[in-house]
Amino acid sequence: MKTMKINSTNIISCLFLMLFVTASCNKENGVYGTYDGVKLKVNLTRGIVKDDLQIKNNNKSFVSGSKMSVSKGLQTQTQVVSLGDDLNIVAELIPETEYPKVPLKQSAGGGLKAAATEVKTSLEIGTQYRLLLFKNGLLEYQKDYTVQGTPHTFTEIDLGYNGAGGEGTGLNLGTGAYTLIAYSAGNDAIPDMEGSTLDDFKVTISEDHDKFMHFVQPLQIDSGENTVDVVLVNKLTEITTVIDGTNLGSNSIKEIYQPHFESASHSTNAGNRATINLSDGSMIYPGTAEDKAINFSTIPSGGVTVATSTPSVLVHGATTAADFRIPYVTVQGMTPNGLSDLVRKEIIFNDIVITPGVKYELRLRLNRGRCMIDVEKEEFDMGPITSTNGSISETFEFSPTANGGVVLDITKLDNSFNMIINGVPLANDEIDFQNNSGARRTARFTDGTWHGASGGAHPEIYNLEGTEAAPILRLIISPEGNVTMEGSKVSEGPLFPMELFGTVGGDDGDGVTPVAFNNITWHSDGVTKNVVTVSQNLIGLTEMKAFVGGKQIVDCETGLPVNP
Repeated sequence: MKTMKINSTNIISCLFLMLFVTASCNKENGVYGTYDGVKLKVNLTRGIVKDDLQIKNNNKSFVSGSKMSVSKGLQTQTQVVSLGDDLNIVAELIPETEYPKVPLKQSAGGGLKAAATEVKTSLEIGTQYRLLLFKNGLLEYQKDYTVQGTPHTFTEIDLGYNGAGGEGTGLNLGTGAYTLIAYSAGNDAIPDMEGSTLDDFKVTISEDHDKFMHFVQPLQIDSGENTVDVVLVNKLTEITTVIDGTNLGSNSIKEIYQPHFESASHSTNAGNRATINLSDGSMIYPGTAEDKAINFSTIPSGGVTVATSTPSVLVHGATTAADFRIPYVTVQGMTPNGLSDLVRKEIIFNDIVITPGVKYELRLRLNRGRCMIDVEKEEFDMGPITSTNGSISETFEFSPTANGGVVLDITKLDNSFNMIINGVPLANDEIDFQNNSGARRTARFTDGTWHGASGGAHPEIYNLEGTEAAPILRLIISPEGNVTMEGSKVSEGPLFPMELFGTVGGDDGDGVTPVAFNNITWHSDGVTKNVVTVSQNLIGLTEMKAFVGGKQIVDCETGLPVNP
């Protein structure tokens, strides 16, 4: 008879390993220990609408015989209109960028088999939303939430324990087929709903609502923890209008009179602009559509180079025939011989394609019979570096095709800069946005406010962040050498005109010479290259992220290069 020796240490190790594997398997399947209940975890984000509006390219004719290239409501639409007097305007209606598709997560039992949707961003802090769960057509769960932080944590709903009531909820729903609905009016109060069953619950969109987001999804909920990503999609259209007079020269826009979208948004005396069916997101628009005003800030007497509106919210169904009109815009352009006379022009765009729920930017660029395109645009990043003396710089060389000047779009700045263009400094002192730690502020908004504390009314510039499309600072040098600077008061916000102020050198200077832009020479002969150096004085932490690009002047209709 053979005797076997048993090692107790090995037995304990094996048992521990078996327990660990078992626990791991349970965790992967959404079951923790002996937990056998039913839970639904909901994570909400904000998304963009899919494009279901199919429109063929048809090159319809518009005002002044111009053409707009039209396809879908989620593709950029472009239209060029002649205003006479060698002026034209190029309009682009640009939809919010589409994002990668992210499928809903699967439950342990394979439920939540939902179609993918395009994900945008986390919900803003302060967003209020309502979650509804229907079973057999009846409302079984309703609760309101407020986003407290970003990213937003999961919302967990306990549906019961194998038929027993959910802990702390009073629910006794268990597994089965459900319909999950979520809706929100952004940071505004959650609108009330009316109805008794899934098929007839409705919400009214009133004059108080500039945003309404919605989600609906049938779910098969199984035992264990079920997780679903919910993407709230806006049902209202939002359009920000930008009128850009850069190509006419600094402060060329003098007046914008009563801009509006015609018959573009529903409203009634009762304030019921639309009714949304929660079961499928379909909308009903009572009454007749009315004009929607576009609101710009008051233009100062000296004019502005770029005017940006507050977003216009349209409550309207899908259309291929939206109309935009400004009874007149007053502009004053630059010519080789100086300022032109004031010109007042009506601007009309017809048959614009709009898809409900999409966020657009309507860019209107004024030109003297010409357009500008980017050439040799580069992204660069200087710093971050910490030092108390010296400077850092980047140099860019533009080919002779860049005959339309240069644009510097700054997306991050701490906290000053200057440029040398063809050997000439952009300004006679550092362009600085901070007034401490050895720095001296020399730049402010033309309304008298500035970046920073002590009455500046806006955050320090080093606390702002921008994007290529929405920089925190934009510096424009025209072919004639005119310099324009604009800045944002918030991250990714609209741009406002800025100016230089103070005296060169401050207390260490002569106290007389004003800080100002120098006269710049930009080579636009199509032969001579242009050299641009972007620099920063080193004062403490120094950093700059930006895009710099030359501009080429082309014919708006043909796209062929033209002389300035």
